[in-house]
Amino acid sequence: MTKSPTSAEQESENETIFSSTFSTLSDDAKMLPMDSMTIVRQLATSSVLVIAPVALTLLLVIISVHIQCILNYCPHIPIDELIPVFSKTDTHDFNANAANALKNTGVLLSYIIVATFFLLALIYFRLYKILVAFGVFLVIMLCTMKSLIYWHNLLFFLDFAIDNFTIGILVWNLVVTGLIIFFILKSPLLVQQIYLIYISLLVSNFIITLLSPSTAWVLLIFLIVWDMIAVLTPCGPLNLMLKLIRKRQRMNEKVYVPPVLIYSTMIFDYVSIFNEQSAQRISPTTTVTSPKVAEKRYQTKHRPNLGLGDFIFYSLLMGQVRQAYTLITVCFAGLSILAGLIGTLAILAWSRRPLPALPISLSIAIIVVIISGSFTEPFALYLNSNLIFI
Repeated sequence: MTKSPTSAEQESENETIFSSTFSTLSDDAKMLPMDSMTIVRQLATSSVLVIAPVALTLLLVIISVHIQCILNYCPHIPIDELIPVFSKTDTHDFNANAANALKNTGVLLSYIIVATFFLLALIYFRLYKILVAFGVFLVIMLCTMKSLIYWHNLLFFLDFAIDNFTIGILVWNLVVTGLIIFFILKSPLLVQQIYLIYISLLVSNFIITLLSPSTAWVLLIFLIVWDMIAVLTPCGPLNLMLKLIRKRQRMNEKVYVPPVLIYSTMIFDYVSIFNEQSAQRISPTTTVTSPKVAEKRYQTKHRPNLGLGDFIFYSLLMGQVRQAYTLITVCFAGLSILAGLIGTLAILAWSRRPLPALPISLSIAIIVVIISGSFTEPFALYLNSNLIFI
């Protein structure tokens, strides 16, 4: 008789950690034939499960930033009031903008690096209660303060009347529901996914209004480098974190990672796997696992997943593109991100090793934005100015 896993147990078996797409190679996965059909099936399944939420998040961010830009409300919060960096907004001096962007990026990237190593230290020393407290604090902060700011500004500029009491009730329900689905009760995976998309929308909108354009673009470029170092190098914190979790899971030790940090696409089907495995059992000490059972176990337990940071930084790029360019370049950038994500999934299906989710997608998107901004935008402007339609 099998026991249905709780939400925390599901996430503990998820070996995908914070800001990267991972796939692990288990003993069952090694039994699978690496033919083209296996790779194609895995790529097709992964693409649907990962591309859909990313596309939905990007669309929501584009709509949000688009509404703010139409209403002439694209403010930049003075960044030095929040963190000790060196500039508020961009100026007309390119050298000054570049210098300030590098300084700002250095400070922000150092925060990200320290937070990643701090998360690794908490898992290494088994300080799971601190991880739970951090996750609870994150949900409460985002579903209260950030939600109030976001919806207040959006509804105000849409001229939609709503009283404070109603907003308070909505925010209260957001907080309580978020805490229940992530930390208290086992909840449907779809509800967790919706909440993570909503959290990504809140954080990305806040960062878009927080950073000047030059700082945002330089930060995205440095994040590409950092993501590769963190995942692909032997001493990278995310690589070390994954190895640590693998080692402890082989020892049948449960490892807790806050589910609010991971967008999970995993669909567990332990009962059917158990039944099929029992059918293959020959003796109490000998078990034969067929390739079909191994493939099903691999597909149900090792779906590719995305960290919350991936959604946020994809959205940050799309928000910056929407503020600076027309919808033509926005469409090109969105398609580039999705194409890069599919390319990452293809490499993941073929290599079956940990891969960072940001480098390919962001690199392609940045190159496409530069090309489109240099050639497509002036061409479209010329056509519109001369009333030429193609």
